[in-house]
Amino acid sequence: MAIDKLIEVGLSLLPAILVAAIAYYFFKQHIENENNIRRFKLQKSMQKETFPIRLQAYERMVLFLERISPSKLLTRIHPNSSNKEDYESLLIATIEQEFEHNLSQQIYYWLITVPLLMLEFYFVLAAVKKVPSSVFWKLLIGSLVMLIGGYLGEAGYMQPFVGFVIGMAGWIYILFEIFSGEAGTLAAKAGNKSLQTAFSAMRIIVTIGWAVYPLGYIFGYLTGGVDVNALNVIYNAADFLNKIAFGLIIWAAAMQN
Repeated sequence: MAIDKLIEVGLSLLPAILVAAIAYYFFKQHIENENNIRRFKLQKSMQKETFPIRLQAYERMVLFLERISPSKLLTRIHPNSSNKEDYESLLIATIEQEFEHNLSQQIYYWLITVPLLMLEFYFVLAAVKKVPSSVFWKLLIGSLVMLIGGYLGEAGYMQPFVGFVIGMAGWIYILFEIFSGEAGTLAAKAGNKSLQTAFSAMRIIVTIGWAVYPLGYIFGYLTGGVDVNALNVIYNAADFLNKIAFGLIIWAAAMQN
């Protein structure tokens, strides 16, 4: 009798359970679709802001390499006299002017693109879960300290070693934040495999890919072991690879989820 009663109760509850399961399934699908649309719009917005800046940076690098090539210099710069040493000095002065102009442009673009790259950590997290605004400001301030410290040392506004220390402090703070700080903790607890994969790959770029810049600073400005023109080419190549890698990682994460 008890068994018949249980069967009767089970049969009466079965339609309600089926309706609840179907409702849960469709509700889950709706939430996932909304999240995918939100991620797509966020990715599209970031690409709209950063893509023109990246193109300008690549154009600047190509233009600089073209303008300092010997064949272009000899065609564009005409000697003021028949003295070979004077002409050589004129060519060297022209290359230095090109470098200084390119350096000022490079710093300007760094001040725009590097904070944007760092904020992509925040945007990737925000696409999956609610993120405190403190993460945004920590990443932004850390990147600005790193850039401004390095620039002041390179431009001679302070001792190069002091500028190096300030820039390294900003970089170390960024590494702490994305590995063990608030941003790193949120990524570890997000429970989203695509997010965690992208976040880890971006951390590798900031750790290894960005190591080119302090090494270049040491050998170029502190020890003088690297020619400044060669150093500028290395910086531009590193910019090219690091920024493209960031974009590809985010694109791959969006495609996975």
